[in-house]
Amino acid sequence: DLTTASFSRASIDIAGNILLTYGIVHCIEVGGCQFTKRPIDRHLNLLVALGGYTDDGKIFYLKKDWKNSNDEFIFDCRTTNGISSVGVTIHAILSCCALPTHIQCKLTSIALEISVRTVIALIAQYRPCVVFESERIIIFEKINEYSNHDLVLEHLPI
Repeated sequence: DLTTASFSRASIDIAGNILLTYGIVHCIEVGGCQFTKRPIDRHLNLLVALGGYTDDGKIFYLKKDWKNSNDEFIFDCRTTNGISSVGVTIHAILSCCALPTHIQCKLTSIALEISVRTVIALIAQYRPCVVFESERIIIFEKINEYSNHDLVLEHLPI
């Protein structure tokens, strides 16, 4: 069940993409960063920034209609300690790929470790983006025409 993000260390990183694709995601506390007692607060903040709503902090429903919105999506990928988070950066990148292509996305304070660079190289095939390394910013440009190349995680070869 793809709507449940759990049971692997990186599972929380796909929660935003699932929320935007299916309209619902269930975050089980055992999965993601909580597996090692690290907080997942920034991941949950990302779900809310994407338009998610929750009553219990575990099941998020998509309330924002991005298809009929012209809003820009901006998210800061730092932890509450001010450190750029690899997991939050990857989570935000994968989430931006599920937003409609007419939405410009800007991620700030991104981590630039090799795992993030690998994800950027992969997603650049699906959605054009520009990385400003010195400022730690990635921008997914607005594409006004409909694109059938939106990244859906099920389509990735694993």
